[in-house]
Amino acid sequence: MKSHPILTPILYICCLFFLSYLTIATSTPLYNPVENIVVNCGSAGSSKGDDDRYWIGDEGSKFAPTEEPNNKSKTSEAPSQVSVGSVPYMTARLSYWQFTYVFSVTPGPKFIRLYFCSDVYSGFESSKDFFTVKAGSFTLLRNFSASICTDSLDRKDIYKEFCISVDENQKLNLTFIPFTSTSMNYHALINGIEIVSMPMDLYYKPSVPVVGQTYLINISYSSALEMVYRLNVGGGAIQAEEDTGMFRKWSVDKGYLSSGHIGPHNPSLKPKYTEIPKYTAPDTVYQSARITGPDSNKSRKSNLTLGLLVDAGFNFLVRLHFCEIKPEIHASGTREFCIYIDYQLAEERADVLLWTHDNNTPYYKDYVVMIKNKGNDTHRLSIDLHSRLDADLIGAILNGVEVFKLSDSDNNLARANIAAPLLDQQQPTGAANESKSKKKTTSIAIGSVLGLLVVLTLVCCMVLCILKKTKHYGFYHALAKWWWWSRPDPYKREFSRRARRLIGNEESHTPFPSDILNQVQELPLFNFEMLVSATNDFHQSNKLGQGGFGPVYKGKLSDGQEIAVKRLSRTSAQGLKEFMNEVVVISKLQHRNLVRLLGCCVEGEERMLLYEYMPNKSLDAFLFEKSDVFSFGVLLLEIVNGRRNTSFYNDEQSQSLLGLAWKLWNANNAIALINPTIYEPCFEIEILRCIQVGLLCVQEFAQDRPTVSIVVSMLKSEIGNLPPPTKPAFTKKLIALDTDPFKCFQTNCSVNNVTVTMVHGR
Repeated sequence: MKSHPILTPILYICCLFFLSYLTIATSTPLYNPVENIVVNCGSAGSSKGDDDRYWIGDEGSKFAPTEEPNNKSKTSEAPSQVSVGSVPYMTARLSYWQFTYVFSVTPGPKFIRLYFCSDVYSGFESSKDFFTVKAGSFTLLRNFSASICTDSLDRKDIYKEFCISVDENQKLNLTFIPFTSTSMNYHALINGIEIVSMPMDLYYKPSVPVVGQTYLINISYSSALEMVYRLNVGGGAIQAEEDTGMFRKWSVDKGYLSSGHIGPHNPSLKPKYTEIPKYTAPDTVYQSARITGPDSNKSRKSNLTLGLLVDAGFNFLVRLHFCEIKPEIHASGTREFCIYIDYQLAEERADVLLWTHDNNTPYYKDYVVMIKNKGNDTHRLSIDLHSRLDADLIGAILNGVEVFKLSDSDNNLARANIAAPLLDQQQPTGAANESKSKKKTTSIAIGSVLGLLVVLTLVCCMVLCILKKTKHYGFYHALAKWWWWSRPDPYKREFSRRARRLIGNEESHTPFPSDILNQVQELPLFNFEMLVSATNDFHQSNKLGQGGFGPVYKGKLSDGQEIAVKRLSRTSAQGLKEFMNEVVVISKLQHRNLVRLLGCCVEGEERMLLYEYMPNKSLDAFLFEKSDVFSFGVLLLEIVNGRRNTSFYNDEQSQSLLGLAWKLWNANNAIALINPTIYEPCFEIEILRCIQVGLLCVQEFAQDRPTVSIVVSMLKSEIGNLPPPTKPAFTKKLIALDTDPFKCFQTNCSVNNVTVTMVHGR
């Protein structure tokens, strides 16, 4: 065939155009946000950032903040631009008064990112930044100090990311409010503001399971979220421009992972997005992972554990990203593992291929975990992936983690990081700095002497402790304890391996059943020496009680978690059976009103169960210390109504809770007694039964009241038709409200001469 020279360059140009088109198409973001607003606060014009976006200055632009005419904010350049080095940290807007940014945006969820740089700005003290940030009705930051945060991180810059949904015909207002003080001038500052749209279903989800509970929670558009962690597990950091179009930054997992091995990294892997949208996370997240061991033998000894510090008193959305990237794993049931979040079972049998039906296919699982405020500002949120020994391949896999704080009922996301008065005490004067420099040599000398004294004191204390143990347990105990801690880690691992073998009792004549063995392996296993340290060697002062199983001790783990350790008594004839039963039953039984089983310890002859510690005791200590049928009836009515009988006041100012319950019952309006917060139409029959049983228990004559066994049968609906109650005792108050409040009625309120129950019911 004859060639045409004129066609050759034309074909060449067409091929180049086609290849360039493919390159542009592949580099196009997977999600194109409607809003992509980036504001460089404190500057004018536009400046190109590291993410290749042009940041618009707020000075003299449509993004200028609104503020009072006499209380204008100021702009300033960061003196340490060399160390900061990029937009938007090079300039800032600062003010001693409130100022607000107003953005006209489309309806829907948005990313809000606030950028701060702690530096010495002209006319402002760097340590006096102390302010609150609000977005509409949501409080994003309260008593926030950028200088404190950056000092704790040993860096100059920091950013905060939030998710907020904007309603129809609504503007997005960001208000910065300095802390007010009569003695100090605190200011607010902001270096950059970013607003980026997000897909409607990215993080706002219906029906998210709550860890440790049986119900689901709805993360609706009326909630706000704060991004706390976004980790590329097993991989490198991902910059904003490398995201799927929403400019999210992904950090490495270094410093958060206490166990787990780096898995295979395959940058050429092309994830197949058949189960989740492509914009969920960058491909890089799913091209690397961490697994619990490079081979099955090592996997049996290790778990994949992350420890993340979060604010207490909030609910958190935990998103775990998975992608099976090992080509030899291509069938469900091959790799199965358990997922524990905050020591609670979240997934009993996680199987990535069961979710995705193919390898190289990304997937994620969402969970909500409730972190109670137990007096501490922060809480260590643990994420543990445990291997299942009954799976074909021993090991767990994890590709990424995202953790979001959810706003509370007051639309609040904030926790103050320090009280304002403390700031006044932290400001060193010039004289103080000079004095500090002069005394440096003296301080070093004094510190050295004190350090030597402390070391000598510790050595003496150790010797005394060893002698005390030797006196009580014999010389062998002291040497054994010293020998254990001096042994290298490989020996300890071998000891744990032998202890695990004893779980199955390969060296015993009474083997554990295989199903019991599996249940034990699914629980978090704690090292015996860890529990010895947590309970101060099971000291008598930490003993909470004694039962048929054995003694119970209070303990405290290294992360601050308080626990109750139930230790099997070696003299207990039925302890082994109870241990097996508790592992099987309690590990499956999780409810917010039941104490949680956190794990177990099985080493040698030691068998222990770890429970959540209850500092205020259990409910039975309050209900059953002293009670009778009448008191139980009062308790039932109090639960239904939500108020104590002793503090009850109704409109007539003359009836007690019992009197009102009797009045409403006779009027066929018992539903009016029910507290609205517990009322649900589907449980109306059960609640009315509780009211009727309560009235039967508080009848005026003792012989008319049911026995405890009959009360139980009534509540269990074993007795179908309940008898009609008669008038209760003590239906009127004993204190005349229109006379002296300390003068009691002289007439009897009841003719009952049998019951010994006092007027208050308990």
